[in-house]
Amino acid sequence: MLRTIRLALLIGLISVLAAAPAQAAPIYFEDFNSSDFVGGTLGLPASDLSSDRSGWAATNYYYIKNANGWMFTGGAYLAQQTGTSDGALLLNENGGVATTLYNLTPGQDYLLSMLLWGDNRPGQAYVLNVTIGGVPYAISGVDGYAGTQPGTLLSFYFTAVETSVTLQLSENTPAGSPASPIVDNISVTAVPEPASLFLLGVGLVGAAGLARHRRRR
Repeated sequence: MLRTIRLALLIGLISVLAAAPAQAAPIYFEDFNSSDFVGGTLGLPASDLSSDRSGWAATNYYYIKNANGWMFTGGAYLAQQTGTSDGALLLNENGGVATTLYNLTPGQDYLLSMLLWGDNRPGQAYVLNVTIGGVPYAISGVDGYAGTQPGTLLSFYFTAVETSVTLQLSENTPAGSPASPIVDNISVTAVPEPASLFLLGVGLVGAAGLARHRRRR
């Protein structure tokens, strides 16, 4: 019986430690679903009204308005699943966007994540540039066929130096390729400190010791 209790506690400890980072609530989230982002239609031909995002074989494209703290330059547009308000950010023609993330804790580690798709050029390559806290990343992708891709999860870790940080996104697609990246569900989550996970483990181990002591009594 004692071995069963200790084994159960050990399994519980492993499970909690493994799941802890994923359970933290995001301190920031943007899905581009707000109507504040929607500008006029781009008026693209029917052959261009698609993306490779799963369920988005029919996609509308709009000019995008500055909203929710985002500042857009030429080449940034709004992609939207036809018939819904479900939106995403399209980066085209070397366009760029930026926003500032606030309420950070200096010295705290954070996880920036987002989902990535391509637009309406199957088989063509694109490059997404992500800069967080001045550190640049380049992510290469290839457009899939319309409505077939579940999305690629991108993750970037950074340590806050101040209480705010600038996030920049842009396209740098190879010359000659008409493809573009689409991003959505951008979130920032605080990464639990190792010390807090250690204390959690100590608590569970202590519970195992208490169970053993009671068993002996």
